[in-house]
Amino acid sequence: MHLAKETQFTWEDIYNSSLNLLFPLTLEETYKTAVLEAKKLLHAEHGTLLREQDGVLRRVYATHDTILNADVSQTGRTMQVFTSKEPLVSIFKSKQEAHEEIWNMGIRSAIFIPLSYEDRVVGVMNIMSKKNFVVRDETFLMLKLFGALISQAIYKADEYKRTEEAVLVRDLFIAMASHELKTPLTSIMLYAELIKKQTDKNMQPRSVYVEILLKQSKLLSNLINDILQTHTLKQKKLHYSFEKVSIIQVIEVAISTLRVSFAKYSFTFQHKLQDAYVYGDFYKLVQVITNILNNAVKFSQPSVIKISLRESKRGFSIIIRDQGKGIAAKDLPHIFDEFYKGGQKQQIGMGLGMYLVKNILDSHKGTIHVASKLHKGTKVTIILPTYDSRT
Repeated sequence: MHLAKETQFTWEDIYNSSLNLLFPLTLEETYKTAVLEAKKLLHAEHGTLLREQDGVLRRVYATHDTILNADVSQTGRTMQVFTSKEPLVSIFKSKQEAHEEIWNMGIRSAIFIPLSYEDRVVGVMNIMSKKNFVVRDETFLMLKLFGALISQAIYKADEYKRTEEAVLVRDLFIAMASHELKTPLTSIMLYAELIKKQTDKNMQPRSVYVEILLKQSKLLSNLINDILQTHTLKQKKLHYSFEKVSIIQVIEVAISTLRVSFAKYSFTFQHKLQDAYVYGDFYKLVQVITNILNNAVKFSQPSVIKISLRESKRGFSIIIRDQGKGIAAKDLPHIFDEFYKGGQKQQIGMGLGMYLVKNILDSHKGTIHVASKLHKGTKVTIILPTYDSRT
């Protein structure tokens, strides 16, 4: 036999409980605080909070895993309260009227509280007891008010989370800008200085310097266009101009970008191909190779960095080897994460560059594999489909 239990609390109790929702809380903390405060008000054993997501009610918090994992009926009492925005008390007389798992926990009644304010409904809170709830009309009114206060707290936490995500996206692309613009800017400055030295001596500037300067200026222009596009900032997507591209020329441009900046390093490029064409964005692929070569330079002493290109059944394989410090095994699975810095302080910035590399290669239907051991160097293998295999 389950005794009836009249729920009694005052307006002051509602006020005191709502005060705990005024503190700066994450969305998850707000769910938990709301349920625990309601459970305390109603002297109940358990509670759960449900949100509407894509037209379906889903549990986002519960005081017990059994409740959290229980199915949610989209036509039952919870949906009725969500739609009507009116509290409801339900007494369970058999396990058919409740989830069998919840019935086996000894739960015999529940109060369903709509989380709504004016026309906005954010969810439903379900507070459960091993005794039968008895609720007066005034209590229903207080529960409805408490539900409105909780809905406001959830809305505030929602807005805070969206703001946090927006700030994260903004910071990501500001970091991308500073990281990606640095290389072409450095190259432009160095080649401009070389040209100035020649003109100061009344010499004709070498045409190769001018050509590199123009290509680096174009790369810089494309990068700036990517950063300034609103949809790029919001969706983390880059703009691509796909065409028939010589991967040999891509690698040569990337090498020329770094050769002047890092004169103490030797870059060797080996291949036996007459031509090697892919369907891609020339300047984005230059970014890919430049980023990887930058990492090879950044994490190694002056040495030989080897680049090779060959064709296989899978496409064109670009292999870049260095003799640098290498990457720890625990860091390898994370090197393509947006802001991953690795276990070594000197690896700051590497994760962002490799995140961009992976993003660009995915858009080209390419793959990348990194093999590395600490103090034994790194081998990066990129595979890009041939131009003729494009679909």
